[in-house]
Amino acid sequence: MSTKKIEISNLGTILLEKRKVKNINIRVSPEGIKVTLPLSESFKSAEEAVFSKLDWIKKHYTNTKQIKQTQNSFLDSDVFSTRNHTVYIKPENIQDVVLKKVKNEYTIYYPSHFDPKDARLQKAILHYLTEIYRQEAKVFLPTRVESLASMFGFTYKRVFIKNMRSRWGSCSSVNNINLNLHLLRLPNELVDYVILHELTHTIHKNHSQKFWKHLISILPNTKVLDKQLSDFSPVRF
Repeated sequence: MSTKKIEISNLGTILLEKRKVKNINIRVSPEGIKVTLPLSESFKSAEEAVFSKLDWIKKHYTNTKQIKQTQNSFLDSDVFSTRNHTVYIKPENIQDVVLKKVKNEYTIYYPSHFDPKDARLQKAILHYLTEIYRQEAKVFLPTRVESLASMFGFTYKRVFIKNMRSRWGSCSSVNNINLNLHLLRLPNELVDYVILHELTHTIHKNHSQKFWKHLISILPNTKVLDKQLSDFSPVRF
């Protein structure tokens, strides 16, 4: 196995690795960026593939890093960008943790005498972040489900937004669509993939060949998106 490393500004080190694969594949995760290429391909071809998709790579890398960050402790230097808002965390001369909104900005203020790593403070911050994502999800996701269902001829009953631990979505036996509020933290194409995946379950209740054939017929890059989704894991605050 032959490898090479390249350095790119704002992305750091990218590992290029020759393996027994058919095509060049770029994998983006919170731990870094890795490119696998066929044994017969040159590293120059892999580098060209990276630079041709640089905007896509930067977008996905930023998203994966942000998702990983919210699994750790929050500090007063942290700033988060949700789909529609910017969220700041700041100490203030107050007695309790409060959330304030001005236009498209939220600020979570906490008592300046608190230790930022205090478990109770971390829990309060996570609670407020969850609620911000929940409110955005309630506005965006049902509308997006309705649009995609109309576009591809699906019917469903209701959409429920939930804070799920291990699933991005599900479809009930009566065709209610359940979606994880943390979908709002994924790239748009993966949000659509999860929604169409669950809408396909309104017709095919399991992951049969018919299910995958149907999904691929409306979303030809299903396998690529499914693999990209595996780089993320639902984070339940």
